[in-house]
Amino acid sequence: MSSSGLNYTKILLFNDNIIGTRKKDTEIMIVFCSNCGDAIPEDVNFCQKCGVQTMKGAEEKVPFPRQRNWEKEFESAIETIGEEMEKAFSIAGSELKKALHRTKEKLNATEKKGLICTKCGETNRNDTNYCYKCGTKLN
Repeated sequence: MSSSGLNYTKILLFNDNIIGTRKKDTEIMIVFCSNCGDAIPEDVNFCQKCGVQTMKGAEEKVPFPRQRNWEKEFESAIETIGEEMEKAFSIAGSELKKALHRTKEKLNATEKKGLICTKCGETNRNDTNYCYKCGTKLN
């Protein structure tokens, strides 16, 4: 109790917002964020809920954390994606060329062997239209 026999509450203001109360004789200190109103420990420099600087942080001139440069990070990410896609397309193009080459080699080998009848499996000359053994039309 104070000398007058009354308890009193001291209101603490920061940027015209109530940020805490202190009751005389009981030494209870409750601090509130000036931005979101959340109860916070009195020894913190920034609100843990919304990130605004507290009165303690302002008094101690604690610098704000470096803000992320989202635009620069986004541009960098897009550039990296472009480079990775270019590599992937280059590899895919190379693989397609190899597959085309292998297919051409197989076709050339088949042409040298002759046309194979789908009905009887007999090999016919490349210049024939019908199988010489069973008479099936060759494609």
